[in-house]
Amino acid sequence: MRKKRITPPIKAAMLNYYESERAKGKRSREQILETLARHRGKTVRRIEGYIADARRAGEEKLEEQTFNIVKRAGQLQDFEKIHGGSVRNIAGRLQSDIAVPTPWDIYDLPSRDRYQCGSGIYWRLLRSGKVDMTLSLENEDDTRHLYSALMSHLTTGDFPDAPVMIESWKSMLVNHLQQCYSLLNSIRNDLKSELKVDIPHRYAKSTPGPTAWFPLTVCIVALQTAGGSTATRSLEYETYPLDKGLYALKYGAVTIAIADSEQKLDRYREFQDKFQARLAGSGEVAAIAEIRNKLSDRVARISDELSKFALTTPVPGQCDYCKAS
Repeated sequence: MRKKRITPPIKAAMLNYYESERAKGKRSREQILETLARHRGKTVRRIEGYIADARRAGEEKLEEQTFNIVKRAGQLQDFEKIHGGSVRNIAGRLQSDIAVPTPWDIYDLPSRDRYQCGSGIYWRLLRSGKVDMTLSLENEDDTRHLYSALMSHLTTGDFPDAPVMIESWKSMLVNHLQQCYSLLNSIRNDLKSELKVDIPHRYAKSTPGPTAWFPLTVCIVALQTAGGSTATRSLEYETYPLDKGLYALKYGAVTIAIADSEQKLDRYREFQDKFQARLAGSGEVAAIAEIRNKLSDRVARISDELSKFALTTPVPGQCDYCKAS
C-alpha cells in the first residue's frame, strides 16, 4: 500500500499542534513528539524533521535577496516599504521568542541532547556544567542578516536600550539555566545516596527503579511552587501494570518509577514527597525563583521596547542596507 505523502499543510498542522501543546505546559516536548509520531505512524526524528520543514517554509526570504531584486528594478520606494516590513516582522518574531523557559522546558528530556523553549531558544548542557545557548533568529542563515539589521535600527533609532537589554537577558538566562542544572545534579546525587540506586539520565520503559523523570519532577514542582504556581496541585499519583510483571508509578503525565510490585512503588512515592517537601523551604530554590522574576521583568521591558519600535512610522534608525540604497 502506498504511504500517504506528508504535504506542507500537514506539516504546518503538526507545527501548530506542537507549539499549542508546549504553550499549555502540561506535557513535555518528548511526549508531544511521541503523540504525533503515533498518530502519523512515523518516527520521532521524522516528526522533528517535518516540524523543522514547516518552520523554514514560514521564514522570510533573505534580506540581501529582497534588496538586490528591488534595487535592480530601481524601485527605492518599494525597497523601503519591503525593508521596513521585514524589519518589523523580525522585531515581532524576536518579541515572541524572547521568554523565560518554563520548568518543564528546563527539566525536559532533551532530544539529541538539545533543549528548547518555543521555536526560538535552544541550548545544550555541556559536560563542564556550562550552558551553550542559541537564539535562532541571531544564528540561522535565513534570519541572521535581518536580526543584525534590526539591532542596528534599534541602536540608531532612539531605542538603544533594547539591544543592551537583550544581551543582558541572554547572559542572565544562561546563568539561570546553569543554576537549575546544578540543583538537579544535587537532587540526583542525594536520591542516589538515600535510595541506594543509580538515577538514570535517560528514560527506560522497562527498567526497575526510579526513572530519569524522578529527580526532574522534584525540581519542576520546586520551581513552580516557588514561583507561586498552583499547577502542581492537580498532579496525582497513579499506578498501572506493565509487561513482564512490572508496575509503574506515574506522577502527573510522566512515569517516575518502575518496580516488580505495587508495594515497592510506595517507597518511591514517599521519597518523591519527601524531596518535594525538602525543597519547599530551600534557600537555593528561593534564589532561583528570584532570578526567574528578574528575567520576567527583563523580558517584559524588552517586549515593551520592541512593541514601541514596531509601531513607529517610518521604521526608526538605519542599517547597512538602508545606507546602500
